[in-house]
Amino acid sequence: MVDDFNWEILDIEIDLNLSAQRIVRVLERVGISRGYPAMIRLDNGPELISQTYRNELLDFFLFRTLNEAREITGRWLMEYNNERPHESLNNLTPEEY
Repeated sequence: MVDDFNWEILDIEIDLNLSAQRIVRVLERVGISRGYPAMIRLDNGPELISQTYRNELLDFFLFRTLNEAREITGRWLMEYNNERPHESLNNLTPEEY
């Protein structure tokens, strides 16, 4: 789940399958912690972020468990949102923007 304003990744839910109820719980969790958006856009995600995630994690690691995938993704997410400047955000991190 990505914020279109600052490209911050709000959540990545990792599992073997995701039911509609699970997606609703994730949306509720993000809404409670960040506030509910005026609009939700549904698509396959911004291609740049999807490609970055694939190149830096999915193609690089062979995860042994779902928990390992979640832990490594969590660390990557913190770096992406808080440490990595983005050209499209005038070389600020999503958190700074």
